[in-house]
Amino acid sequence: MKHKKWVIYFVLANGFVKIGTTSDYDRRIKALKAANASFIEELGVIEGGNDLEKSIHQRFRHCHSHAEWFFATQDLLAFIGDEAVPYQAGMGKVLFDGDNVV
Repeated sequence: MKHKKWVIYFVLANGFVKIGTTSDYDRRIKALKAANASFIEELGVIEGGNDLEKSIHQRFRHCHSHAEWFFATQDLLAFIGDEAVPYQAGMGKVLFDGDNVV
């Protein structure tokens, strides 16, 4: 079984931050840029998957706008600045090891 490495990504567009997960960062960013007429700024990533993403969504529920988009508040941007790093090829958290979820 192929191991997938997952990251939580943060992008900024029109005053909103998208908080999402992907195992193919380059493809996801390309798709976001193609689907949005506005400029997409890559803010960074955190290694992790759905559970961590959900906890971040919960932590910033007071900033929630719609779907996975949040208002770009000072506290959300400060969190991203403190916790996220620029994406580098090969990074991510392996969430599957053989047939077992890690």
